[in-house]
Amino acid sequence: TDMGEDEYLTAEQAAEKLQLHARTVRRLLASGELPGRKVGGKEWRISAAALKAYMEGGQKPATASAKVRAKKAAKKN
Repeated sequence: TDMGEDEYLTAEQAAEKLQLHARTVRRLLASGELPGRKVGGKEWRISAAALKAYMEGGQKPATASAKVRAKKAAKKN
């Protein structure tokens, strides 16, 4: 299906499109790296347009281990 400009996806649907775990997508949403909004107190909604922009930006979230390595490298300098 074609994603409309005002279509919203759940974290699970976004995760499928990004080929990431839903938990990773929720973490990106919570950190603000991926724009979205909470509905009903705990469910996330991501606009199709925001998801498309994120995907086109080519931003692949760093894995936890990559972040740890980056921190260790920063401490050495």
